[in-house]
Amino acid sequence: MFLVQNARSSLIAPWKQRTLVALTTCLLAACSTSQQMSDAQPRPFALDTSDWPEERRALEEDFHTWLGEFVSFDAALRQSMRKFNSLLQERSAGQQALDARLRDHLKGSTDPDLRAWGTLRLAQTYLNFACLIEDIHTPSGITAEQAREFRNNISTLVSDLFAKTATTLNATTEQGVDTWSHQADYLLQHLDPPTSETCESTLAFWRP
Repeated sequence: MFLVQNARSSLIAPWKQRTLVALTTCLLAACSTSQQMSDAQPRPFALDTSDWPEERRALEEDFHTWLGEFVSFDAALRQSMRKFNSLLQERSAGQQALDARLRDHLKGSTDPDLRAWGTLRLAQTYLNFACLIEDIHTPSGITAEQAREFRNNISTLVSDLFAKTATTLNATTEQGVDTWSHQADYLLQHLDPPTSETCESTLAFWRP
């Protein structure tokens, strides 16, 4: 079948084995690719981490490195299915590694700020995947029926990821930690319901 079905088995299935309520990670802010951010909009990456413990600061730096990497599933697909699958597996592995490190760091913690920070960071990784998948164009040279199936699979995959993003963001807002919950609430406004403009309006959250 199509690449998206392969993507769903390699990317989504491992995530379904986790309980989103227990997961943690994400900080947020947003901007549009066509507009400057107004002063009223949150700026997700303007942080002073000088007083953070070394391990948390290292996780934050690694998260930004991962989030800031340029990834184009669409370009990889245009090259070959092998290239696409390789990139998908690499990105998925990176997300899972961050997930595991963050959860280990948060395990047993009762610090509200730490847990809200972690939950927000995780939501960003889901949003990153959703928008990278959303950017995939329908391949040329296929039938109209195949094109419809392809777009339907893309839409289903993106919807799954947006749903995971929203669930994790809700967990952040429920913790009531202003620094992180305010940003989570901002993102939720663009995800309820998600539209074709969601990725553009939340660009700073998933691709700084």
